[in-house]
Amino acid sequence: MSTNALKRLATVLAALFVVWLALSMFRRAGRDAAGSFAMPKVDAGAVDGISIVRSSDTIRFAKSGTGWTVNGLAAGATLVAQLFEALTDTTSRSELVAEAASSHPRLGIDSAGAKRLQFRQGEQLQAEVLVGSRGSSWESAYLRLPGQNQVYQVKGRLFELIERQVDDWRDKRIAAVEPDSVVGVEIVRPKETVTLAKAGTAWTVDGAAADSGAVASLLSQYRALDAGGFPTQGQIDSADFAKPDLVIRLKGAGERVLAAIAIDSAAAGFWTRREGNPTTFRLDSWVISQLAPGKSTLTKK
Repeated sequence: MSTNALKRLATVLAALFVVWLALSMFRRAGRDAAGSFAMPKVDAGAVDGISIVRSSDTIRFAKSGTGWTVNGLAAGATLVAQLFEALTDTTSRSELVAEAASSHPRLGIDSAGAKRLQFRQGEQLQAEVLVGSRGSSWESAYLRLPGQNQVYQVKGRLFELIERQVDDWRDKRIAAVEPDSVVGVEIVRPKETVTLAKAGTAWTVDGAAADSGAVASLLSQYRALDAGGFPTQGQIDSADFAKPDLVIRLKGAGERVLAAIAIDSAAAGFWTRREGNPTTFRLDSWVISQLAPGKSTLTKK
């Protein structure tokens, strides 16, 4: 083969390579575009209603003042915020896994099996996402948008959030008192009342010197006291808060009550209520001794 023929062949091969490279990049760009799930955008400040519609039940969030309720009960504000964060999670990754409607039942994302996450402002639906089965990894789920057949596997927290029950969304905060604001504590049992009082930087227990470490440990429990859960209606009905087993009051300057909780014990656990609040919480048994230690524990050795 002549030198000129070799040069022409090399030129043709180079041109074919350029064309192949361009087509590959075009196809890859097309796949990347198709494989990226675009979460719907919502105005978190305008949304006043959120629904998680499942085949078995519906969880409804409603804005109430500066907070939220879940099915009519006080919801944890930071918990509701997680729903908005899931839509704006820039670390989530997605891939297109199906394009035909026939694949929807297998992925749990057909009209019968999908969970619907809806955001509303008044009666207007701002955004909706359909969530199917868990994906191939623990932190992933199959998602699609209403009216579209494309299904994406998306990594993130949506599946975990969608599966939560009502109690998982409820506000579990029982008390939130800064220790430095407390100048007095009353621990009232049916046959004994223990009184802690602050004088300057020192504490006394029923007039005797108190163990400062034990008092500091006690007060730290109330900085952010959360419930372990909630009782059933039957357990609530069986609790006796007219004659509780234990009452704890934390007082501030001028005898102002900063927090007051009543605790009643039963075979199924320990139930508590905040003064002036009808909500009943469940406390884990191991917490009780830390919330209300005995006089011997609080007295300076």
